[in-house]
Amino acid sequence: MKRLAVAAAAAMLLAGCGTTVQNVGAGVAGGDGLSTGGSSATQPSSGLSVPGSSSGVAGIGPAGAVGGTASSGFAPGQTASTTAGSTVDANGTAASTGPIQLGFIVTNASNAGSLGINAGQTYTDRQLYDALVAAMNKQGGINGRKIQPVYGVTDTASANWNTDFQAACAKFTQDNHVAAVLGYIFVFLDSFESCLAKAGVPHLYGGYQPGDVSQQREYPGLVSTTAPTSDEHWQVGLEGAVTSGQLTPKNKLGIIVDTCANDDKAFARVGAPYLKAHNITYETVVGQCSAGQSDTSSAAAQIQNAELQFRSHGVDTVFVEGVPALLFAEDAESQHWYPSYLMTFGGAAFESNVPADQLKNFHGFGMIPSVDVDPSHQPYAWNASERRCLDMLQSQGLTPKAYNDFFEAFTTCDSLFLYAAALKADGGQTAVGPVVSALSSVIGRALLSSTYAGVGRYVAEQHGGPSVWRQWGWSTGCSCFQYVGPAHPIG
Repeated sequence: MKRLAVAAAAAMLLAGCGTTVQNVGAGVAGGDGLSTGGSSATQPSSGLSVPGSSSGVAGIGPAGAVGGTASSGFAPGQTASTTAGSTVDANGTAASTGPIQLGFIVTNASNAGSLGINAGQTYTDRQLYDALVAAMNKQGGINGRKIQPVYGVTDTASANWNTDFQAACAKFTQDNHVAAVLGYIFVFLDSFESCLAKAGVPHLYGGYQPGDVSQQREYPGLVSTTAPTSDEHWQVGLEGAVTSGQLTPKNKLGIIVDTCANDDKAFARVGAPYLKAHNITYETVVGQCSAGQSDTSSAAAQIQNAELQFRSHGVDTVFVEGVPALLFAEDAESQHWYPSYLMTFGGAAFESNVPADQLKNFHGFGMIPSVDVDPSHQPYAWNASERRCLDMLQSQGLTPKAYNDFFEAFTTCDSLFLYAAALKADGGQTAVGPVVSALSSVIGRALLSSTYAGVGRYVAEQHGGPSVWRQWGWSTGCSCFQYVGPAHPIG
């Protein structure tokens, strides 16, 4: 249990959510039980050309063409205030030409290594951000403005993450006046997003949970570079499981749902109706989202109880993500129980942390290659955006090696590149309205680093994030996860 408690905290870099189990519910659904048969975990041709090539994505359209635009939630007239060292654009709006302050969240995982948990990172967040900022400044900065980074520091070992993030927001919005917050963030907190929203600071979010559709409406300045909403997470995961034949009416499904980023509400809107329509029998364990290191011991014990309950109820398939998946697999191994696992991301992160007999039953429906499969088994050659990002790091002496090195590099580069493109499109205005309006059209056309095939979308219910998913599974040939089957559009 001690190992599991520490693993939960260390693995926040993997998922950005933890579960404290509160209650158990059950449901029996009805429907047609769509199935197309299973897929073996071998490495076929990807079915995709390298993103950015002339042929684009097979069956989906040219790279960057998936998705569309949507209202940003801001009035077109919202503009930046006049500042020293400014110019006036064609619309008569002042746009600064001086240095620009940008906020970055530094995530320390001071509890990660004590029991040999591999967090997939070979250098610190601060080293990464310093390198990318230095490289961007050498290339001219953001829209011709040199970047002045402002760092908010958080730690997965903190007893209360809200305290860390409140201090970070104060540093961004009171001690300094950042134009935007960019890059990876290990957790979704309403208090942090609300603080940024009140200050009129756009947030290009590089984490795993950018909220559900209601939070996307509540925080129109929140734009995901990488991950889908909680609603899309359930849609992709369950649709992928059914269409691949990994989930049929013959199975009994156990689902661990948490309240992080309203994932429980999204399940009620999307997951439960889908399971009912496809006649899948299931039961759920609903947990409160962890708020800090102080929750991890109870979370570990309660995940163990959920594992024992599912097993006693005849569950043969489990839908579980991130930290709970790590804990669940550890417990199942101790009980010599080998259910099938369904999830949407994280294969590379699990490889060095979960017993192989459990890993071979993991089936993912993923959208983020850098965390779905390890760096040596990526589904295609680096695209132009990824190459630019890696070249920038290497110019500053950093060479990514582990999965989290690549994930955080690509999510941060996407936020930097997209923000630069937005300021170019809006004439250099940094007010949240013009920036988000520009992002709503830029994202669907951009070549991204962090999403599958380099494509993303911005629509009314999903502000940024991926537009393609693909199944991944365990290959005994390499003892690793690899993508299988064709790519599928989201939405």
